[in-house]
Amino acid sequence: MIKYIIFDWGGVCTRGHLIKDFADNLSIVTGVDAQKIKEAFDSLEDPYEIGQIEPEQFWQGFRDKLGLAMPAKQIQAIFLDSYAATPGMLDYILELKNKYKTALLTNNYRDMLGHLKETYKIENYFDEIFNSSDIHLRKPDKEVYLYATDKLGIEPGEAVFVDDKEKNTVAAQALGFKTVTFQDLEDFKWRLKSL
Repeated sequence: MIKYIIFDWGGVCTRGHLIKDFADNLSIVTGVDAQKIKEAFDSLEDPYEIGQIEPEQFWQGFRDKLGLAMPAKQIQAIFLDSYAATPGMLDYILELKNKYKTALLTNNYRDMLGHLKETYKIENYFDEIFNSSDIHLRKPDKEVYLYATDKLGIEPGEAVFVDDKEKNTVAAQALGFKTVTFQDLEDFKWRLKSL
């Protein structure tokens, strides 16, 4: 029996690609090539994503790597505003809460999670929130899925895991989760009903 639906954030609850969209947005403001911005972000991301460094450290290092004169706080603000919600998804999650418990399992950043709580009020949609920068684990490492099920008090087979990245759903499925690789809301609704 399904007790929990565990959602990813980026690519499921939001559309687009955060880092690419951020690079495009920052490029417009600074004139720096978007690919160079993306490469700089990618080269510094790992300790930021798993909470080994504070966001302020990351943004200062990112600013310095690109040689930008813009204040790090301003760069961070452009980043935080680069997500756009998937139309209808959060409303559908609220509907699902009538039948299931919900959780968020996201590879995300401490400052972004704070922004999501403030902007999207994500605590209204998810009974539990697991963020890579807070738990120091990230998908697709199997430990992150087992950490979530342990904290939720369930077995993997009692949850549906939803992510837009196939490598993450494959890893969850190997542990016994029911999975949906998210494409769009209508496809997700159909796939969920067929489980």
